[in-house]
Amino acid sequence: LGAQRRPSDRNDLPEVLAALREWREMDAGDAATPDAWPPALQALAARGAALVVDKARLAADGDYNLSGERYRERGRRSAAYPYVPLKSVARIAAGNSAPQGEEYFQDGEFPFIRTADVGAVHRSDRFTGTADRVNRKAVDELRLRRFPAETILFPKSGASTFLNHRALTGEPAYVSSHLACIVCDNDKALSKYVYHLLCQIDAREITPDQNYPSLRLSEIGDLQIPLPPLDVQRELVGEVEKRQKAIDGHHQEIRKLEDAIQAAVGRAWGDD
Repeated sequence: LGAQRRPSDRNDLPEVLAALREWREMDAGDAATPDAWPPALQALAARGAALVVDKARLAADGDYNLSGERYRERGRRSAAYPYVPLKSVARIAAGNSAPQGEEYFQDGEFPFIRTADVGAVHRSDRFTGTADRVNRKAVDELRLRRFPAETILFPKSGASTFLNHRALTGEPAYVSSHLACIVCDNDKALSKYVYHLLCQIDAREITPDQNYPSLRLSEIGDLQIPLPPLDVQRELVGEVEKRQKAIDGHHQEIRKLEDAIQAAVGRAWGDD
């Protein structure tokens, strides 16, 4: 019976039991290789009905959460490049608690980025716009931590989490604690490459509780990303930017056409 206690004529338990029995008989060394999985398990995994998760990953946060969706790796896998956890190529940290008091913003000279600033642009690979700037008093008294240019901003708490805003900073800045700050090791992964990958991540799919929009830094760090060589990363970034430039050009043409339509309609109504 399902959660609504209605009878169902579908029963996948025999298939699950067969997969578990075959799994127990296989060599431990084959566990990480999908091609070596037993046929019953491969069939379940192919339709998203089974996952194989390393015990160390289950134990990472100490809560041994067995919700399958928490560990599901999203997107298509390319056999050409290895997948690695984001935390292996980047430092991931929370921003600063927002200063309380006008005295910390008066004559401010240093950008302080909030989730609303990122939300105003939705996506930006060279973000420099902030509503607030903090002063030296805030930096010194509150010991604010500054993040370098090309830090990826990823909302991790509050309503904006599920809106999937993303930004790559164009200058050093201080950042709100509601944003995860991802600083890439550019000897391993280019910031722009990782930024474009994270733009494809839907936060809903990695949030344990859909009713509570919040992500731990460890959950962001565990995201699996493809890692090609640096020269391939540069090539992919160039291709994305070329296509984005074409899209932006089309948007400009659309706006011109919309303005022309409005002007024509205005003339029909006799507007000046």
